[in-house]
Parts: sequence; C-alpha cells; structure tokens
Amino acid sequence: MRKHVAQITLSLLLSAAISPSFAQGSNVGNTASTAGNEYLQKQNAVDRLAVVNPNTATFGIPLPPASLEGDFYLDSEFKEGSFELTVSPKVYDDMVIRYDLRSNLIEINYDDGVRGLDGNKVKYFDLKTSTNKYKRYVNVNQLKGSGDDMPTNIFLEVILDGAVPLYSYEKITIKKADYNVALNVGNKNDQILKKPVYLSIVDGKAIELTKGRNSNVFSLLPGKENELKAYAKANKIKPKDVEGYVAIINKINSLN
Repeated sequence: MRKHVAQITLSLLLSAAISPSFAQGSNVGNTASTAGNEYLQKQNAVDRLAVVNPNTATFGIPLPPASLEGDFYLDSEFKEGSFELTVSPKVYDDMVIRYDLRSNLIEINYDDGVRGLDGNKVKYFDLKTSTNKYKRYVNVNQLKGSGDDMPTNIFLEVILDGAVPLYSYEKITIKKADYNVALNVGNKNDQILKKPVYLSIVDGKAIELTKGRNSNVFSLLPGKENELKAYAKANKIKPKDVEGYVAIINKINSLN
C-alpha cells in the first residue's frame, strides 16, 4: 500500500521530469542476425581461396556491421533503493530502481511498468547492496565546489564523507571492434567499457586522483606529503585502488 501511494504521489510531482525515450537504447544485445549467418556461410567459401596473409590477403566480403556488447547501467539489475527530489524534501523509499549512466536517468520499476526520472531532478539516491547495506550516490550539482573542473550530469558514489571526501564515478568508453579477418583474432563487436574514476574535493576544487608512488592523494593535505608517504610505506599502502585511497584519506582526516 505504501509503495502504491508513493507511486501516485511521485507520478503527480514528476510528470514533466519523465523522459519518454529513456527505455530506448539502454539495453544492448549481441543477437546474431540473418545477415551475420549468411556472412559466415560465404566466409567459409572465401577461406578456401584466400591467401591468409594480413599484408596481401583480399577479402571481397565485408564483415557485417558491428553490434554493441554490454550496457550503460551502473548495475543492470533493479535494486531496492530510495531517492530525494530537488523540488521536494520528501524521501521516496522502498522503490525498485537502477541508474542509466549514459542518459543520467533513474529508472523506476513499478508494477505496471518502468518509468524514467531525469537525474537532474534528484538530489541523491541510495541502492541496497548484497550485504543489506546502502550505497549513496549524490548528484554532482549538489556538491559544494561543483564547477568547470567537475564532471557534469552524473552521480558520484560517496565512499568517504569527511573534511576530505572520496567519491567515484564510472567513466564510459567504447572500444571499437578490432577483428582481423585474415588472422581470425580480435573482437567483432564494439564493447562498452566502464572504469571507476576516483576524486576528492579540496577547497572547492575537484581533484581526480592519480595512481602510483607519486600519487596526488598525498598532496590533499598540504605540508603533510612526506608524513603521508612514510605512513603509506610503513603500512604497505599503495594508492592504486579504492582500498589504498580510503586508507590514505582516512589518515588525512585524522590529521586535519
């Protein structure tokens, strides 16, 4: 009953915020096409005649158009979660949602279908994890210091919330198909790749964290770089992943 009341109220508030095209293009499959099957049949015939040398071989039959592997979701599965709107202080909990990274849409799975909510209308959303804990994702526009140096139209996962915070987001790239017909190696399809990017905000400036012994994470607390490096070395902490950044920034906040 509570969920249905929230659904009705939310629908009235957000009729203008729902994107009619949100569901198009978010799921990308790699189903074999008829054209692809015909191509394979023709390829078998050509293989018997071709000189398999990448420098001299001539293939008169082009590869079928590459399809796209992967998806643009933070997590393709719908999860239990909640969110708060920018236009209302009310928190909508007990919702079933997922986040489309490419379109900056929060998709809400109701009993009668899925609706898309413009991410710019949301302050933050929480997603329940497999350990029954919640991860918070905050609209970048809600953060103090949001400016030209901050990525736009995204939500940042709050990893550490302190004087020196730690956030992350998923950066999307498309790896183009690199299949070599002559050598029969590579991928025939374009691939959606997602890579975590870690950043902090100091004095209103967003700083994307680098990796390695000279990582800029040690400079987040000016004047303490050498002390922080000594601490990391003594405790075998390497600033190359989230665990390393968490350990060092926790130390920074203890000194700050």
